[in-house]
Amino acid sequence: PVLSSTCPGWICYAEKTQHAMLPYLSRVKSPQQIAGSLIKSAYAAAVGVERENVYHASLMPCYDKKLEASRDDFADADGGRDVDCVIAATEVLSLLQEREQSLFSYARAPCDTAPALSALSDSGDAL
Repeated sequence: PVLSSTCPGWICYAEKTQHAMLPYLSRVKSPQQIAGSLIKSAYAAAVGVERENVYHASLMPCYDKKLEASRDDFADADGGRDVDCVIAATEVLSLLQEREQSLFSYARAPCDTAPALSALSDSGDAL
């Protein structure tokens, strides 16, 4: 069997208390880490920016995603990371409340379609 979870809290629990299950843990990166890898490699190359000049912030539902992004498993030899900053949804809410603002007070902005990634996938190159 292969055990898989995108929850870093569950992974940490297994590593600390369930040693017998460690050989069965999937080694596949989480969606957060995969997105960071794509942004810092394929997207950066497509727009002609060096990887170290890309700052990737991720808005996630849980504080444990901060733990995941800071793990040594996800750092390269130079200490660079695929995800530079993780902001929990509750932190965004707290920030808005401190400023007495609401998401509804901001004008809608068009979605960033990431044309460089679209061009990569249209050309048939692997992301």
